[in-house]
Amino acid sequence: MKACEEAGYGIDTAISLMEAHSPSATCGWNVRQVATSGGDQATPAWFWGAGR
Repeated sequence: MKACEEAGYGIDTAISLMEAHSPSATCGWNVRQVATSGGDQATPAWFWGAGR
């Protein structure tokens, strides 16, 4: 979420990216709920580092 915000995008873009790269369609978990349920410790630097 914060990485998208830092890049100038909003929550809908972050959720769309999460849905595109997750098994949510097959396992039924709610991406919007996951995206908005905390994660304050996940900084943009952590996100981009984990993505490498």
